[in-house]
Amino acid sequence: MSKQIITKQLPIQQENIVYRTIESLQKLKKNPRTISGNQLQSLMSSIKRNPNYFHAHPLILSDRTGTVTIIAGNQRYEAATRLGYESVPTVLLKNLSEEEEREITIRDNVSSGEWDYDTLEKDWEITNDEREDWGMLDLVPVIEEEEDIEVKQGQKRDLEEKKKIYDEAMIKQIVLYFEKNDYEHVINRLDSVYEILGVSDNSGLFMKVIDHVFENGKL
Repeated sequence: MSKQIITKQLPIQQENIVYRTIESLQKLKKNPRTISGNQLQSLMSSIKRNPNYFHAHPLILSDRTGTVTIIAGNQRYEAATRLGYESVPTVLLKNLSEEEEREITIRDNVSSGEWDYDTLEKDWEITNDEREDWGMLDLVPVIEEEEDIEVKQGQKRDLEEKKKIYDEAMIKQIVLYFEKNDYEHVINRLDSVYEILGVSDNSGLFMKVIDHVFENGKL
């Protein structure tokens, strides 16, 4: 008994990839997807570096309104225009409803799935520069932020541990900073001051000065 093979035809009339001139296309009005100057520069660099991907990823068009309009790929169109392209790869979807256009526009800008950070780092060895160049701009700050959080948490723990050790220590330390000339001036006179005040080290000297100021209100 032979099996019946069921095929499902596409409900939308779709042409093959056709190169159309820049002037013949119209960008989507009120496009909900925006792009910054830096992101556009990154996209342009990507197209120049790997044009095969650009040509295999056509703009999606609709003629529902009577004008051939880009409903997916507006940023690539802008990048190609600035690069001086005269024509771009396109696919025209005919007989779309307005709702179908809206869905295609949104779906084209939504990424499915999640990145496996370990695989990216270890197996793919993707660098931060590549992430940025390849348009993974949303991933760069996430990874850097996670790294920053770990570093800051480690630094906080180190500071808390050092503070605890310092607080529990029997001997404390005060560090004084001098300009070069002032430092030489102080060093040259320390021995004489030790003798006058009857002390033998900096700690004793400092205590004598503090007590003298409190007792007399001045040096």
